[in-house]
Amino acid sequence: MYNPLSQKLAMITPETLIVGVDVAKHTHYAQMINFRGEGL
Repeated sequence: MYNPLSQKLAMITPETLIVGVDVAKHTHYAQMINFRGEGL
């Protein structure tokens, strides 16, 4: 079965840095987490 979400999750390695940015607000916020979901 084709599952793009599982393929994307499989690409996350210990070298991966995930950055989420809220661009819909007047003040922009960003959060960085490592592959374990721990905030940096």
